[in-house]
Amino acid sequence: MSKYINLLGYSLWVPSVSDEANDESAPTAPLYSPSAIAIHTLIFGLFFGLALYGVNLNRRGERRKGRVFVMGSFALIILSLVLVQPYAPELAFLSGLVAFTLYRLEKPHFDYAIRHGGLKARWWLPTLFGIGLLFLQGLIFLLNIGS
Repeated sequence: MSKYINLLGYSLWVPSVSDEANDESAPTAPLYSPSAIAIHTLIFGLFFGLALYGVNLNRRGERRKGRVFVMGSFALIILSLVLVQPYAPELAFLSGLVAFTLYRLEKPHFDYAIRHGGLKARWWLPTLFGIGLLFLQGLIFLLNIGS
């Protein structure tokens, strides 16, 4: 049975795991946990969290939607490296809302996959990538101050 989640006056439709097919639909590829996605969103930004969510969508079989999330997020990450000031407080608040929403969207699907033999993806690989992005953003910021 699916349900609506009301987030700040906006209704989000979350399909439940019973709407999915049978046990054969459990993903064989490892999935990022909802808490890992939320923490990466809070630390590295909302586009990074959306990219991880897109990877999970892709691994669950929703390839088109997952690829749109991943490619769009990486394009926005590249734009944010150049255009956005680091440590903007408005983006921190928005990242918190996105992290909460992604956690709530991913939790039932992740739990279903784990109950049916799915694996957790390694959290440290995107963390290393995120640290590299933060370093690159700081370097670009320092180069812009110097010029």
